[in-house]
Amino acid sequence: MTNLKIAAITILYNPDEKVKKNLSSYSPFVDYCILIDNSNLENDYDYFCSLNEKYIYIKEEKNVGIGKALNDGCNIAIEKGMDLVLTMDQDSLFEKKEIKKFISTANQIDWTTVGILSPFHLHQTVITGLALGIESKLYTMTSGNLLNLSIYKNNGIFREDFFIDHIDHEYGLRLNMNNFQVLQANNIYLKHQLGELKCFSFFDIFRIKIISHSPFRVYYIIKNGITIINLYGQSFKGLKSTIAKIIVKEILKTFFEPNKKQRLSFIFKAFFKIPI
Repeated sequence: MTNLKIAAITILYNPDEKVKKNLSSYSPFVDYCILIDNSNLENDYDYFCSLNEKYIYIKEEKNVGIGKALNDGCNIAIEKGMDLVLTMDQDSLFEKKEIKKFISTANQIDWTTVGILSPFHLHQTVITGLALGIESKLYTMTSGNLLNLSIYKNNGIFREDFFIDHIDHEYGLRLNMNNFQVLQANNIYLKHQLGELKCFSFFDIFRIKIISHSPFRVYYIIKNGITIINLYGQSFKGLKSTIAKIIVKEILKTFFEPNKKQRLSFIFKAFFKIPI
């Protein structure tokens, strides 16, 4: 494919002013910017989007979760005749040279069996031992992905019952199960924020840093993680242990976090799939 038609989908949740800067890092390079607003607080993004005809603003009646918001955005992009969607978190941004390289790479590859093309996600870690060029992956994080809409129609929608966590993992695994590819371009970087980083100190000797999640997030990380193990654990070597480590890590974080009683209650409900 060349001269691909691309719409960005950005899911908003109580966004601050910095999100507008993030949007401006990629909006000039796509045909449309579709904003799906899951916020429970008032903001001015309806007005902000009205100032630019490239922006399409959709306010959900409530927080419908990431899965449904992505599906709503994809449906709009399909109606607009787009080839790809660029799925973005509100706290992610591209440097100008990186988004240019990303779009150029997208226009050069054969998308016949490619479901997703992802950049390399930059956090607060140092890049070491990174493979060069493009490599196949089982899954990748949602933010910064270019999703092939023709394959989206065949592979099925994002799981709306997952609500928030492991949606990207499940979709990538499903693509692989259906003989489609998830590719990562390791020479293209996306700045991405994982979550709130907390530091705990013990007697000023031993310190530990963790990425903190709310009890609500922990519930879905564990519940959906178990579902992924049950669905795909037998098909992909090492997947069970990878997801199990994520689950165990979230449980261990409970001992360092406040609201331990609520967290333990949500963890119990997650294992037995009790609604919260």
